[in-house]
Amino acid sequence: MIFVNTDYNNIRNIVNIMLCFITNESWRTMNTLELKEIGLNTDMIDECFGGNKDIYFKFLYKFFEDKDYVLFNDMMLDKDYEKAFNPAHAIKGVAGNLGMMKIYECLVIIVEKLRHSNYDDIEMIYARLKLECDRLYDILYKKDNQKEVV
Repeated sequence: MIFVNTDYNNIRNIVNIMLCFITNESWRTMNTLELKEIGLNTDMIDECFGGNKDIYFKFLYKFFEDKDYVLFNDMMLDKDYEKAFNPAHAIKGVAGNLGMMKIYECLVIIVEKLRHSNYDDIEMIYARLKLECDRLYDILYKKDNQKEVV
């Protein structure tokens, strides 16, 4: 395999995602009801991924590594709401396409508030979004054997 213009940080992120994916088997045993309880629209697995749960979860892992997700969180923490709109809008679409319904619902509200420069309660909604993201992240990255990823 030949890498052109290699970004070693990006390769490290991909390796970490793959290692987490390989070492974490807890999601494989989750049934449809459990997946719905954590806010995932399981119909998306069939509709968009041909029923392939492995591929679906690979995309879920990538959500948390997305540059727009990171940028959005940075902008929200800095209260730079004007710059937060574009990355928020981008990750809203990704969350919707992946059927991350609880996350998507929060992002719909945040994007509309950002679009109209209405920042009332935006921190409260962002806190709810972070709670949902952290919950899903913890489930996805939970290591059965508590293995450390390099």
